[in-house]
Amino acid sequence: MFKTKPLISFIIIFWGLLPAFSALANVIGSWQGELKVNENTSLPMIVHFSQESDQITATLDSPAQGATGIPINEVVVALPEVSFKVNAIGMRFTGSFSNPDTITGTFTQGSAKLPLVLNRSIEIVKAPERPQTPEAPFDYVIEDVVFKNSKANINLAGTLTKPKGEGDFAAVILISGSGPQDRDETLFGHKPFAVIADYLTTQGLAVLRFDDRGAAQSGGDFATATSEDFVEDVQAAFEFLAARSDIKQHKIGLIGHSEGGMIAPMLASKNQDIAFVVMMAGLGVDGVSLVTQQSFDIQKLMGVEEAALKAQRQQDTQLYKRIVNGMSSEEIHDYFIQKGATEAAATGKAQQLGSPWMRFFLGYQPKQYLDKVSCPILAINGAKDLQVAAQTNLAALNTLLTANNHADFTIKSLPNLNHLFQNADTGLPNEYASIEQTMDTHVLVLMAEWINARI
Repeated sequence: MFKTKPLISFIIIFWGLLPAFSALANVIGSWQGELKVNENTSLPMIVHFSQESDQITATLDSPAQGATGIPINEVVVALPEVSFKVNAIGMRFTGSFSNPDTITGTFTQGSAKLPLVLNRSIEIVKAPERPQTPEAPFDYVIEDVVFKNSKANINLAGTLTKPKGEGDFAAVILISGSGPQDRDETLFGHKPFAVIADYLTTQGLAVLRFDDRGAAQSGGDFATATSEDFVEDVQAAFEFLAARSDIKQHKIGLIGHSEGGMIAPMLASKNQDIAFVVMMAGLGVDGVSLVTQQSFDIQKLMGVEEAALKAQRQQDTQLYKRIVNGMSSEEIHDYFIQKGATEAAATGKAQQLGSPWMRFFLGYQPKQYLDKVSCPILAINGAKDLQVAAQTNLAALNTLLTANNHADFTIKSLPNLNHLFQNADTGLPNEYASIEQTMDTHVLVLMAEWINARI
């Protein structure tokens, strides 16, 4: 997730005097290109170079992702070559002027290397329309809050919205999906948690949403955390609400999206004061099954041959199970070297798959937690969800909850909706940015009515 930070100066180096490229080849200004991520997806990228006195600063925009002002940490101009790094997203660009108005080069992020041509731009690419994003004036109270996870010794920052008046309100805590998310779960310019909070607050509920640890205004280190650590962050949010005089202590529930949909039952399994759990695209299967099916389903819809996908799925399943059973990062690295990967790619895979977060996620077993959850559960999925397959995960949840005689659970597959609960054509992730709708309103109504019927 891109985060905006203070601009950082970079260094410019001049080599030689080329008349056609004088005055920094007039590099100052905006440069625009299209990053072709795959056959179906291109992302506009805009680089802004500016100069004040003898200091030059630069930033990067990704309009389709709703990200602007990403700081560029280092630029080297050795004419005609130009390169820069963006540490926040682990990205590097290396290119050269092919003419005074064009820089042709390569975008590198992790093991991915993609061609990127930057052209001098006088146009400003507008971010996609997001008509559902709430705008002032608001007919409810908005309060910026900070609460502490004492166990981790970190402060977490968020926003509490509540109806006007002195009331004693039931409350909801929103739990984000994977990756370092801000309190709005901002993705491709969409702010789904802002949309959910706005609607539920108008329906009489207080709603707390907060920046993940290490993201935006919250303290802590996201990179070293696992889902178990995020459970403790949500527990701290619960304790913060329960201590307030304007919140009903025994009417505090959880809404979790994606990974948040597994964190919610994890917390509810050990905190019996949780009033209800809503799992939005939450896991009903183990982590290995989830990750391998996700890869299979997405690539199949993109046209990859099914036989090859089945072989890859079997191979990946064996590898992931070895990781769950303690395969070291060094062994993961060597595994990919033996498969023909480059040193850089193998190192990247070892870092990703050997991380504490991934090890926990792959080993996640929903039964371990759901068997101990006694509060009402609503589990919903978009039928076109390719990241957490609705049919597989909802069927597994139904089996688990039925087997342990859970007293109150509701399971719904919602037609035509994707992982973000948008109305979608295919459900592929490359549609998320192009769809103006942030969340289908029927989902908001369903959650509000289900919660209010139980509190």
